[in-house]
Amino acid sequence: MKKMFLFIILCFGFTFLQAQVTIDEANNEKIPDGLSSYTEIVPVCNQAIALNPNNAEVYINRGADRYKIRHYDDAIADYDKAIELDPKNAEAYCLRGLAKHFLGDKEGACSDWNKSGELGFTNAYINIKEYCN
Repeated sequence: MKKMFLFIILCFGFTFLQAQVTIDEANNEKIPDGLSSYTEIVPVCNQAIALNPNNAEVYINRGADRYKIRHYDDAIADYDKAIELDPKNAEAYCLRGLAKHFLGDKEGACSDWNKSGELGFTNAYINIKEYCN
C-alpha cells in the first residue's frame, strides 16, 4: 500500500498533500473523514469559474475536489476543460490519469501520464512504470 499512497502523492504534488485521500479510502465504501469539506469546496470553485471561466487552475482544483469524493467522471470533465484552456498543463494530465485509473481506463491513464511526463512532470513516469507496464 505504500506504493499506492506514493502514487497519489506524486500526482497531487505538494499542493494537495494536506487534504488528500489515500487510495485505500477512495476504494473503501466508508465515507472518508472530512468528506463534507470537499463537497463544500465545489460550490466555491463554481463561483470562481463563473467569475473567470478561462482559469485552468480553478478547473484543476474543482476536479481534485470531485476526485476526492469519487466523482471521477466529473473530475475528468474538469481536467478536460483545464487542458482545453492550458494544453501544456502537466498537472491536469497527471490528475486526469489518476481519475481514469480509478475508472479502470488503464490505456487512458497511461496516455495521460505519458503526456504529463513529456510536459515536464517527471514523477508521472513513476506511475507509468508501476501501472502501465
